[in-house]
Amino acid sequence: MSGRALAVLERVLPLAVGAGLLLLLGSTIAVRAGHPFDLEWTEGGTLAHAWRLQRHLPLYVVPGPDFVPFDIPPGYPAILSALGKIFGLSPLLGRIVSIVSIGAAAAAAAAVVRRAGAPLRVALCAAVIFLGAYPHVGASYDLVRPDSLGLALLGWAVALGLDARRGAEVASGLLLCAATLVQHTLAGFALPMALGIGLMQGWRAAGRFLGVALIPTGALGGWWQWRSDGAFLAYLVEVPASQPRDWGRAWLAVPRELGTPLPLAVGAIGLWAVLSSIQRQRGIGPGICAILGVWSGMISAFLGTYRPPPPDSGLYNAPSAVAFWALGTIPVATGLWLLGAGLQRRRGAAPSGRALYGLGIGCVALIGAAALRARGGGLLGAYLPLPWCLAVGLGCVCGRWLAQAPTPWVRALVAGGLTTQLSWSVILFDRAAVVPTSADLDAGRRVLSSLLEVEGPVLSPYAAWLPVYLGRPPSLHHAGVWSIEAPSGPFVHELASIEGALRGQRWARVVGSDRRFLEAFYEAYEPARQVVDPRSDLLRPKTGWDVQPWRLWRPKISPPRAPAG
Repeated sequence: MSGRALAVLERVLPLAVGAGLLLLLGSTIAVRAGHPFDLEWTEGGTLAHAWRLQRHLPLYVVPGPDFVPFDIPPGYPAILSALGKIFGLSPLLGRIVSIVSIGAAAAAAAAVVRRAGAPLRVALCAAVIFLGAYPHVGASYDLVRPDSLGLALLGWAVALGLDARRGAEVASGLLLCAATLVQHTLAGFALPMALGIGLMQGWRAAGRFLGVALIPTGALGGWWQWRSDGAFLAYLVEVPASQPRDWGRAWLAVPRELGTPLPLAVGAIGLWAVLSSIQRQRGIGPGICAILGVWSGMISAFLGTYRPPPPDSGLYNAPSAVAFWALGTIPVATGLWLLGAGLQRRRGAAPSGRALYGLGIGCVALIGAAALRARGGGLLGAYLPLPWCLAVGLGCVCGRWLAQAPTPWVRALVAGGLTTQLSWSVILFDRAAVVPTSADLDAGRRVLSSLLEVEGPVLSPYAAWLPVYLGRPPSLHHAGVWSIEAPSGPFVHELASIEGALRGQRWARVVGSDRRFLEAFYEAYEPARQVVDPRSDLLRPKTGWDVQPWRLWRPKISPPRAPAG
């Protein structure tokens, strides 16, 4: 192949496939954005937080029949509340915020790859590869949830952390502070970012970064803790800590659910780790380094794929094997790399600050995803930082290879790898599975029409925003109730007030699902009317927990009491 033909191929082919993937994703999100009902079952509950802020009602209150908050900071609901004063509070508004945010997160991914020295075409491909993981992270990029906004702020904090200009570390810290106020679990990225900034720009810069990242967060958190009489940290820390963890699910789920859509990204990072450990290590022979890294990955791949995923799960064993191999290889190769870096530092050669910066961020993303995936219920939104890191890592690895060996073979390999990964994302993209239909819309309208016939408050614990369309307050959400049910939780005894309201038949109608609610509900209410066929997929959320609001319940008529005497 001539040099001119190769130049055209490496520029046109990956970008053309990427443009097709963007078109597919854009058309999907455009259809979903205006759907008035929940695409994921917690959307209505998140909007309820913003609804309360608009009315100057506190968020972190003792659980009661009206409201149980989610374990999220107030940042995202506050933004929705402010924008809702102008545009009206609705699912569309919340999704637009998330769509703009995920676009900013993709732009941050491209910026990081460019600052790592990769060509623009590679940076753009990395951004699109991240976006292409959309179906496999719960289709959560465009939901009324804080995940996308938190990732956008984190992504640009990471990008500015690579900027050597004076003041960039302060801007990076402020963005990480904002990200933490949107999603508090992102605070874990502060330490690896500070270490990387310290190695790249000096420890004074690292101190300034930590100061602006953590001090405002701590001050605001302390103020909210005081104003809420201690409930703020109880919801954000104690409630999640009280819930059960299934680490076995995390061990199998994370490699499968990210290896299936991003096999080449994970594999390239694992290969780079092995090659880097060989190049950096001087005390151990390169052959031993290669054997230790590769074979640890092979053992991990064997153990992880010995039992294949269920046939109807949408997960594949072969690409999952690549992820298991990488997760087994990277820790060993990284340990050898750090050993070699330490030995070279003793000889006066400092380790790469950028490499340690990226390594630390990737490790925190992996650990955080595993911890949140292991949590009861398994949170798919926890994955957003990890596919972002994998796509950025792939772009940086490709850029490094092109810089070190810009031969025709390497250029063709990089172009082919990026094209293959993008094509694989297109193949796996099941648009029909995540797009609501007109039948879903009609089913939701039938539920609302049935509720209009009844006066009085409505409890809709699985679709909390439904009562708002009737001019009534949003409903108590089952996700909040479920989160405080753990026996060791700080608010488990407060369930009595909710159970008392149920037994007292506080609500005129309840929109029920096939999922179990509190037992007091079944003592006080009886089925009234089926409005959606439970055997169908109508009005089921397109991602997340499978709950279908299909039947209305009414208060039971109490039998007359026997006369005294």
